[in-house]
Amino acid sequence: MKSAYRLRWLAFGLTILTLTLSGVYLWRLSSDHRQVRLDAVDAAGRRARQLAELQAHHMKALFLGIDSSLRQFRDALESDNLEGARLIARNVLGIYPAGSVVHLARIDVQGNMRYATVELPKPVYVGDRDYFRFYQTDDGKDELFINRPVMSRSTHQWVVLFTRPLKKDDRFDGAAFI
Repeated sequence: MKSAYRLRWLAFGLTILTLTLSGVYLWRLSSDHRQVRLDAVDAAGRRARQLAELQAHHMKALFLGIDSSLRQFRDALESDNLEGARLIARNVLGIYPAGSVVHLARIDVQGNMRYATVELPKPVYVGDRDYFRFYQTDDGKDELFINRPVMSRSTHQWVVLFTRPLKKDDRFDGAAFI
């Protein structure tokens, strides 16, 4: 009888020990899982920051390239070199990925589109656009203006316009845009 009693206590003790060890194992597993999850979230955050920085550098390079092209286009228009402006426009449309540059244009001082790289079935007035009013109020200060997205009146597509003013005798004479 004593041996049966001892065997019951031994079985009970082994059950308690097994449950205790299982509990400790599950607690450690949960703790390790939590740490792995925190490490993964931290690594994902670092990777996201790296990708954001890389994307920012790409966007800066893209904006500088577009602005450089716009300055060349504008300078050709200001010097009445329409053939040079056409060549620059053709190069710009060929350099950037298809669809990323819709067209280039020259706006006169009254706000009418006078030259565009797309066919204009009728005159297009843009004198009420933000960029045009910006240059009118500041007498054409030579500053890049990036317009909020607008529906293009010439192509009927959503566009973000990069614009620079045109000058004649140091006075505002319209705008050029990509």
